[in-house]
Amino acid sequence: MNFASTTDYVATAAADRRTGFFAHHGMWAPGVRLFRLLSFRSKAILISGLFLIPLFLLGAVYLRQVSDHLALTEREQTGLAYAREVLPLLPLLQQQRQWLIRQAGVETLGAEVGAVGEDLARQRQRIAALDAVHGERLRTTELLGVLQANIDKATPKAGMNPLAAYKRQTQAIEAALGQTEQARAHLRR
Repeated sequence: MNFASTTDYVATAAADRRTGFFAHHGMWAPGVRLFRLLSFRSKAILISGLFLIPLFLLGAVYLRQVSDHLALTEREQTGLAYAREVLPLLPLLQQQRQWLIRQAGVETLGAEVGAVGEDLARQRQRIAALDAVHGERLRTTELLGVLQANIDKATPKAGMNPLAAYKRQTQAIEAALGQTEQARAHLRR
């Protein structure tokens, strides 16, 4: 191919571009030709429909975010309600542990331990009722079993080994803290 034929080819291609399909409208030429064929009503419907697509997409994203926020709020309320019931166990268990330390080696139990024991029993019932409803979702049922077992083993009895009782009380307190931590961890999921 010589130089003259190359320049003729380029000139012919440029002329075709000026007079061809994309001559005046460039890449928009197919749309322009389509719009020339449509009536005004069809054009208005098409344009309105195209504007509604992003509107519906943004609406769907917004509703999904609102739904996610509502679910998070519900989880937070459930976790906080659970923690509100577990946290009162801590001072009761600590009172019982302090009483055990003061009463080490004593053969008879004082009235104070009975009152704390009754308060502990009421609080345990409230936690068990709440765990029956929300335990599976919060994943606290297994921890509740550990907590209940440790509280049962740590219940003061006459002539009880003070060191063993102190250790069981500490385990019960740690189990109560574990319950609270599990409920708190559920808030972040």
